[in-house]
Amino acid sequence: MSIDDSLHRSTLFESPYAIIASTAHPSIQGSCTLEQLAAAPHLVYRPAVGSHRAIDERIFELLAQFAKTRRRVLEVSHGLGLAEMVARTDLVACIPRPLAELCARGNQVQVLPLPVTMPTMTIAQYWHERVHRDGGSVWLRGLMRRLFRESWRNDHAVVDSASDFSHIRS
Repeated sequence: MSIDDSLHRSTLFESPYAIIASTAHPSIQGSCTLEQLAAAPHLVYRPAVGSHRAIDERIFELLAQFAKTRRRVLEVSHGLGLAEMVARTDLVACIPRPLAELCARGNQVQVLPLPVTMPTMTIAQYWHERVHRDGGSVWLRGLMRRLFRESWRNDHAVVDSASDFSHIRS
């Protein structure tokens, strides 16, 4: 059995990317053109794991196709503080839309569509064949699917999962 045959995968959600910019940004208001995106100073969000790096590189490639360059001013590996950094500066960031919407809540941040078509970000759970039928693992995978589906269906709201644990006895 190869490693590919021994791993299972279940997509939890897919998300497009978006731009975040301050609501007081000097040149970006309500929409963002390719020229504005290229001219703006960028806060580059690069988490240590995940597919974001590949999509972020694709943004650079697309700008290069249009003879545009991207001004990297700051690079961060964690989402904590993104909203504050963008709200208080003229930096822009290209991040997954759910994170962008979270950044906009209660902050002076606008969420804008990218001016070019980009692939979506896919978040999935993986598990090995040896736990494929394990009761606890099956329950946990099902819980994760339900939580993510409910949260995206409820406009990315935090889900109260207490009902999912009601069958557990102390």
